[in-house]
Amino acid sequence: ATKRPPAATLLAKLERPNGIAFAEDFSELWVADCCQEAFNPTCRQGMTRFHVFDVSTDPPALTAARVVEMDVGEDTEGCADGFAVHHGSRTLVASCAAGLCFVHMPTGRFVGNLPPSAFEYSKLSNVAFGRDGHLYATGGNGLWRLPLSVAAGSPFA
Repeated sequence: ATKRPPAATLLAKLERPNGIAFAEDFSELWVADCCQEAFNPTCRQGMTRFHVFDVSTDPPALTAARVVEMDVGEDTEGCADGFAVHHGSRTLVASCAAGLCFVHMPTGRFVGNLPPSAFEYSKLSNVAFGRDGHLYATGGNGLWRLPLSVAAGSPFA
């Protein structure tokens, strides 16, 4: 059997890293950090934080090129979990405390959300895009399929 090199630790300084995805051109790596005050005093309930790394070099630069934060209000619980990138619109779609959150990747701007009521008040855990023009989401004990064209508050509407 061929011996494989061990996985190299690239960075061990994130508080609670969770989701991970590449930008469309693979030059940036986005990492969700479960930003909750109980674990990180620079966060508060309702915040979502993404660290964006420049990975266009080999080895990659492991200083966060930028940090993108969303604040959906203190009355929400949870943090960014799974997320996916819609390359056509350059939008990051994340399960978050406010249901499903949308971030324009080039600017890091929060552009809207679909509330938990759209998902029977379940806390979402993961999202994916199908080739059929739909967004799929899991959470609680459910699986949802949502046409991108009717996702109110999203960049797809």
